[in-house]
Amino acid sequence: MRQPRTDPVPRLAAALLLLLVVAAAAPASAEKLWSEKRFTRAFVTRMLQMEPACKAKVAGPLEVRYQVGDTERTAFLDNAYAAYTQSPTERDEIVRHYATSALAMDTPTASPATAGTIVPVIRSSSYLAGISGEIARLGGDPAADLPVHEPLNGELTVMYVIDTPTSMAFLLPSQLPEFGVSPKELRARAIDNLVETLPPLEVRTGDGILMIIADGNYESSLLLLDSLWAPGGLPLEGELVVAVPTRDVLLITRRDDAASVARVRGAAEELATTGTYAISPQLFVRKDGSWVVLPR
Repeated sequence: MRQPRTDPVPRLAAALLLLLVVAAAAPASAEKLWSEKRFTRAFVTRMLQMEPACKAKVAGPLEVRYQVGDTERTAFLDNAYAAYTQSPTERDEIVRHYATSALAMDTPTASPATAGTIVPVIRSSSYLAGISGEIARLGGDPAADLPVHEPLNGELTVMYVIDTPTSMAFLLPSQLPEFGVSPKELRARAIDNLVETLPPLEVRTGDGILMIIADGNYESSLLLLDSLWAPGGLPLEGELVVAVPTRDVLLITRRDDAASVARVRGAAEELATTGTYAISPQLFVRKDGSWVVLPR
């Protein structure tokens, strides 16, 4: 189960949204947007161009069944199409990017010892429930086949991925022995890997709101870095409110700044609805070292 890495487009769109203080949406492209069906057909065409040995067909709107070698797979294009509707002028690059990631699933990888590092990601609890339902629908056993996960709170779940140059594959329980990591030490080890993997963090400010930018994949995972949220870790003092509407957007403001809290909530609700790799429209505050949902 893999997810393509993020190109800069969604992250820059999110930064622009913050700079505009959620005042208005970006103007629509002059060119009429492709329908889901047309986008899906273009995706199939691109896959066939990139890999002559690939057999691919449209299974439905934003759903492609394809085969390279002996394994038949299904690609769901919801996130790809959402990225396209946000940045229509980047259509060809978005199609290429997601097609490359889909085909990478059948590219031989290195041995487990050198396959990459395990890092933590944040997903919504409903996302995990969706995976569980899909496993059951396909005749699997969710209790045995779900990726490794643990709750962060009632709204958010910590999951783990094996990061490779082309994609991020969810870590399965059966893979833990291959990496020599026990469930008890997994989170600490994964957080250490994350710290080593990330580039220097960039902090952007705008009218009482902070946005932290990492690499476009792990911004939401920064919730797990205790040192970042310790006193003096950020250029904001007092009780902080955070939002992780998508995996590449982390917004922060002070809880006692009602106007900024309202803007962050508006941005979170907008991005969680329209953004790619959506997580949650909720706001969170830190209490006794844990993240809890901020009531309205």
